Amino acid sequence: MMRAVVPLLLVTCHAFTAPRPRIKQTLLRSTPYDAQKEAYLAEPEFDAVSLRQWRRETLVRYNNANQSEPLRVVLFFLLALALLGSNQLADAVGAPPPEPYPAYLLGGLAAAAGFQDQRNKRTRRLTKIEREAAVGDLEISMKPAAARVFPGLSETASLRSLRRSARVLAVLCPDEASFTAFTDECRALRRRLKLSSTIVLGVRGDGATDKDASFVPRRGSDLLKTFGELLNEDASWGDFEFAEKKAAWFALSYAGRSVGSGTGAPDFLELLGSLLPPRDFVEPLPPLQGGTGPLDAQKVFYDALTSGDLDAMRSVLSDSMAPRVSAALEAGARLDPWESQLRDDARPSSLKVGDADEFVNGDNAYTTCVEETGNGATLLAYQKWTLVDGAWKLLSHETIPFAPGSQAGAVLKCDKRGCIALVRRQQGNMRD
Repeated sequence: MMRAVVPLLLVTCHAFTAPRPRIKQTLLRSTPYDAQKEAYLAEPEFDAVSLRQWRRETLVRYNNANQSEPLRVVLFFLLALALLGSNQLADAVGAPPPEPYPAYLLGGLAAAAGFQDQRNKRTRRLTKIEREAAVGDLEISMKPAAARVFPGLSETASLRSLRRSARVLAVLCPDEASFTAFTDECRALRRRLKLSSTIVLGVRGDGATDKDASFVPRRGSDLLKTFGELLNEDASWGDFEFAEKKAAWFALSYAGRSVGSGTGAPDFLELLGSLLPPRDFVEPLPPLQGGTGPLDAQKVFYDALTSGDLDAMRSVLSDSMAPRVSAALEAGARLDPWESQLRDDARPSSLKVGDADEFVNGDNAYTTCVEETGNGATLLAYQKWTLVDGAWKLLSHETIPFAPGSQAGAVLKCDKRGCIALVRRQQGNMRD
């Protein structure tokens, strides 16, 4: 019995040994892409505890993030081994058999159950990390102008090769309408996404892609499979069928790690304020200039907001209700009407606004700008407009804190009814 225990113990301990120190120390360091290191980390390595192979990167990331769990697995294993083999151990050292043996047997079975539970938890975490690591295998095609932003890369590259250079936001759209809305928002926020060093990949359920985009998936089917593996425990979206017409998204950090994912259309503004904050910023703010229909309407809106002119505000508001404001109200959020927002003691009279831009698509338009509050905080503002009888009317107005390194905890959403302020839960959702 003892002769069998020793090699088994050695194998178990080896399973929790961290990879080479050089690799472990440099994996998360913000350094340029290293093809040799990434190739090494992508190679499979056998894990004696789960009895399967994982990428070396998966084991590195697990060991860096989980210090106590491997120890619990080892302790449960050794305890189960000692209790279940108590008679053999006693015989090997010449000691009397333990009494009462049934208690040792039950304790050993309980320890074995604990070992299996901890082992399963470890395997699930490794599986999640493995799926995230596999996202790096996805290939994208870049237009020549976009490829020049990433020196040393060809116009076709893997997401792994973009690590330390760019974040990634991938969006899955079930139909043409959602795809059009997605591409419109991308164009409206193009400059803000550039400030956050974020590339955006869009794919439609029928395989259509945005041919005008700077970055597109080389094979849309690979991205569909990736969504299934990331968002479902059983990878049921591997052969994705849009029976339920669901949209989905995931975001990757500079290190290529998943920092957020979910079903439904992504809220671009919330992502830019939290998971994808800007890396750079424009200072000082260029003032609002107007000059086009949507930008002129934007200037009227801010003049009314800072002066408290309720009539001017009503003149620029549309008669439609913003879906995101309605959804928040249905969830129990509190709405402050414009009458309250524009009172002398409530309106942002000292607000500075500038760095505006626009995107127009037929009868719909989008404007963005940066707001500076009296205490020096910067906010990204995003307005949606519709053309009514030749005049641009505001459908929605949203703001969120926007600065390098920020983790926005609140967002403001407004429509013709007024505004609601939402704060962030731990899981990243927004609540009143």
